[in-house]
Amino acid sequence: MKQTPTSIVAIAAIAFGAVSCGAQSAGAELAEGTATYASYGPWTFYQTNSEAFDGQLSCAAVATLPGSFDAIRIERVAEGYIYGINGFNRDDLGANGTHPLAIWFDGDRSTRAETGGRFVRDPALPLDDWLSHYRDLDDPESPLNGFLLADEVTFALDNPGNRTGNDEVTMTFPLGTFEVVERGLDRCFEMATDFQ
Repeated sequence: MKQTPTSIVAIAAIAFGAVSCGAQSAGAELAEGTATYASYGPWTFYQTNSEAFDGQLSCAAVATLPGSFDAIRIERVAEGYIYGINGFNRDDLGANGTHPLAIWFDGDRSTRAETGGRFVRDPALPLDDWLSHYRDLDDPESPLNGFLLADEVTFALDNPGNRTGNDEVTMTFPLGTFEVVERGLDRCFEMATDFQ
């Protein structure tokens, strides 16, 4: 039997413990009519469909930097996770929807990993285009495994001529509670697929 979004929200609240289902912070905004599963600190969780995986059901969490429009988005799909940042456009940067992307953790550039970023759209966040990198569930060598251990992550990409005056643009996001966020995404995804 299919579960209604309202009852799934209630189940998600139980899974997270004490959470608020308040409004999204300024920055990336969920489309009207999109059901929010739960909120945890700056993260808003919701069910969506993955452009990267042919529209399959997924869950995502988004957090916006305070006082900024810069946001990070983590999507849970059956095979793994997709980590992305907003603020860029595939028409300006992405030859075939891709652009080089670098990632490092806790300000340590010696851990810098060069990855291939791919632009992903999310129907729940129609105003944003997310430059993203995929991590398979079973990949012990992924440069993104640091998400679970680090206090912050920095994404960097070359964007010559941008308004900052620097060819390399960086965005740094706090990750102090990311283990809870990943567990929340896993639970959201399990509940969504259970009631599909």
